[in-house]
Amino acid sequence: MSPSKHCEVVSAIRHIALTLSSMPPKYGIRGENYYWSVGYQLNFRVYEKLLFGLFDILEEDHLIEEAAEILKLLKSSWSMLGITQKLHNVIYSWVLFQHVYMLCIWYTLCTFNSGMQFFIVFLDVTAM
Repeated sequence: MSPSKHCEVVSAIRHIALTLSSMPPKYGIRGENYYWSVGYQLNFRVYEKLLFGLFDILEEDHLIEEAAEILKLLKSSWSMLGITQKLHNVIYSWVLFQHVYMLCIWYTLCTFNSGMQFFIVFLDVTAM
């Protein structure tokens, strides 16, 4: 994506977020002062992506060392995003499930690929 296109997308998201965040509180949640009373799905996706940042990109099956500190920082965004402890548990469980599921698929594909390479080499040797 070009920088100008990226800037357009970010400014559009910013405009929508500012519009949603300026709406009055609707649900009476404690700490709802900046709560976005519409666009709950966007809040979930933003929080989900923030939780994906807890995983190490170099070692797929590890959390980063600062995971506990980052979780404490993310907890401070709960009132703004309308997240409660129960919602956090659900979203965090979903992120862990997705991460483990993708790792299982990746390991399965790697195993399948190495098995196929062995089979192709075996066919080449027997064809001689």
